[in-house]
Amino acid sequence: MDSSNNIFRFNYGKKSFAHLTGSLSQITVGEGDIDSCHPYEVWGINSNQNLFRYNYCTKQFDSISGLFTQISTSGGAVWGFSPPNPDVFAFNFSNQTFTDTGIGGFVVPVAASPEVWLLDSQGSVFFLFGFGASFGLGQIPGTLTQISAGGDGVWGINSNQNIFRFDPGSGNFVNVPGFLALIAAGSGAGVWGVSPNSGDVFTFVRP
Repeated sequence: MDSSNNIFRFNYGKKSFAHLTGSLSQITVGEGDIDSCHPYEVWGINSNQNLFRYNYCTKQFDSISGLFTQISTSGGAVWGFSPPNPDVFAFNFSNQTFTDTGIGGFVVPVAASPEVWLLDSQGSVFFLFGFGASFGLGQIPGTLTQISAGGDGVWGINSNQNIFRFDPGSGNFVNVPGFLALIAAGSGAGVWGVSPNSGDVFTFVRP
């Protein structure tokens, strides 16, 4: 998306972005396991907090019932935050509705990898595993202002726009050289970021 909330899809053959119809203020992409029209789960939210899911058969975004401030997908599952108290909601593919998990108290958007990652109002990092009566909540040292997660790992940015990657071996976030205003981690599509000054798009290249 650009500053006007226009939607773009990256063309790997042409190494360029193609404009799509519509306007969204937030978008997330992940693995799709449900049917041929959704080989990837592509979800978005517009400025009115309405939900949309991309249909590869019609090449359009379908409206989904609900109002959300943030949406995230990983491992075929879809998670959302709903105002005014941002509980975590899980999408039920059988009835096409979101179910409240009863997990709340986090004010910064959800990310999934497939664990659900959350930030509180101080930027402390938590991850959620399991749901219902048996869910657990763990905390990772450090503070972030933004977090993104997927099959390519868990990444974040702090208030100084420093970049961090979660290292499962040590259980900590480690610094990655550079500065970004936005970051997004995919599942097989890599890690992407936007420069804080020029607005240029960068992708992470593993050493």
